[in-house]
Amino acid sequence: MANINTINDAWIAQGQKVSDLNDKLNAAVLDDSFDQDQFKAMKQDRDNAVARRDALHERLEEERKAQEIANMNDKEKAPLDDKEKDIKDEFIKNFQGMIKGDPKVMNLVTSSTDEGGNAIGLTIPQDIQTAINTLVRKYDSLQQYVNR
Repeated sequence: MANINTINDAWIAQGQKVSDLNDKLNAAVLDDSFDQDQFKAMKQDRDNAVARRDALHERLEEERKAQEIANMNDKEKAPLDDKEKDIKDEFIKNFQGMIKGDPKVMNLVTSSTDEGGNAIGLTIPQDIQTAINTLVRKYDSLQQYVNR
């Protein structure tokens, strides 16, 4: 729980920093001694602060979900249905194929680029991501033991 509180406090502080930087940008635009290079630098600082604030919020939500899963009552946990079992089995088969370098499986996994042309690394097809997330929600999460 302390981890959630720490992340929440950092997220709130970062949100305030973004607000302060926006105020500085507004004041700089209205100032008669406007300096374009200084404005660009301030804007970059604000953009970095926004990215950090958003990343903190995402991490906070992940921590809250992990805590929710860890605190689930055994009565709330449901076994996998047949469709989920099939997805789990398919995921395991595909993962084993990926480890062995099976071309059928390797063609499912791509290394793509984002809109800016930057390599985004290994990507997993959406249906496998959904299967992973579904399985995580069904069972007690081990995420509470990671990154601490």
